Amino acid sequence: MAEFSNDQLLKQFANYLEKASESRNKPVEKLDLFSFYNEITALKNEVKIESRLIKQGLDDFKETAAVIGQVNTRLDAGFLEKDRELKNKAERSALRPVLLGLIDLYDRIHASLHTVSVKRPAGFLFRLGLCRSNDGKVIRSMREGQKMTLERILALLADCGVHPIEAPGCRFDPQTMRAMGTDTVSEIEEGMVSQELRTGFTWDDEVLRPAEVRVNRRMDATD
Repeated sequence: MAEFSNDQLLKQFANYLEKASESRNKPVEKLDLFSFYNEITALKNEVKIESRLIKQGLDDFKETAAVIGQVNTRLDAGFLEKDRELKNKAERSALRPVLLGLIDLYDRIHASLHTVSVKRPAGFLFRLGLCRSNDGKVIRSMREGQKMTLERILALLADCGVHPIEAPGCRFDPQTMRAMGTDTVSEIEEGMVSQELRTGFTWDDEVLRPAEVRVNRRMDATD
């Protein structure tokens, strides 16, 4: 069995040597330089195309990243603007009753000042001794104090962006005024404010309280 195996091995080795000898005797194919050049050129073109595609992909990525950055910036700005709007709205909502309270105080003091200015002690009271001689000074002091208080209130309102509406002598504006009645004054043009009953106020671009006025109408317009 061992001898048979050795013979088989020898035969296989002999066959291998014969095949190797035949392969060495075969003519070697010559290198085709033209084909080789074409292959190299094709490979070079493929590399160029791939490089161009990669560059285009990088450019597209940069553009996309830039767009995303702009969108994020706009979103951040939008969120900040929305946050400012909400804060401003909350502040105005909290400040509104305070401003209306100051305006109500202004109305009361203004009405009191008008009453003090119109009211005069009757002359016969002086003669009867029922009115002291220094009452006039007291009344003048009261008027001056009330005027100073009104000026202070208007200054506080102005600091908050609240200003009186100019109504007397102006043409009636339904956006900022409320007509409470009409007058027929020949010296005043049609549609002009003839009397201001209550001062109106604006708060920035908002009408905080419309002015209550009387509007003039000509006699021929009322007929």
